[in-house]
Amino acid sequence: MRFNHEGIGGDECVPMAQCGCLYQGFYYKLGETFHPTKQEKCQCQDNGSVLCEEVPDTDETECKVVDGVTQCQSDALGTCVVTGDRSYVSFDGLAFEIPGACSYILTETCAGDDSVRSFVVKIEKDSRQKRKVSTIQALSVEVYGLTLTMTRGKTGTVMVRR
Repeated sequence: MRFNHEGIGGDECVPMAQCGCLYQGFYYKLGETFHPTKQEKCQCQDNGSVLCEEVPDTDETECKVVDGVTQCQSDALGTCVVTGDRSYVSFDGLAFEIPGACSYILTETCAGDDSVRSFVVKIEKDSRQKRKVSTIQALSVEVYGLTLTMTRGKTGTVMVRR
């Protein structure tokens, strides 16, 4: 069975197992983590269920409502890790896989955040010829009006574009 949900991509149909969750009138993608309040962290689970847990209230976390959704940001440092061609660990410590061949944004500055220099970190994934696994072909960082790109197979070389 396939399901069409506007929050997934308009006219895109996906298997029911990939559908997200409706929570307090908002749609969240499967696996997405969100903060309905400053003291609560939730994640969209299988079958449209939402799992929430209480989080300690710290002065490091600032929450505000943007387009009706509570968004919480921490001043603490975080790390996003790419551990292979498919395995990733997000800033909130959740592990996940991205199996497809496409261009992905790993991280970027928030719109309207003037406290840091605007930047974007992207990866380009391409399918291997004989396997069904995609590999990272390039990683690029866009900052200061430049694009710095490291490409698989070109060790020690960084391409710089203005």
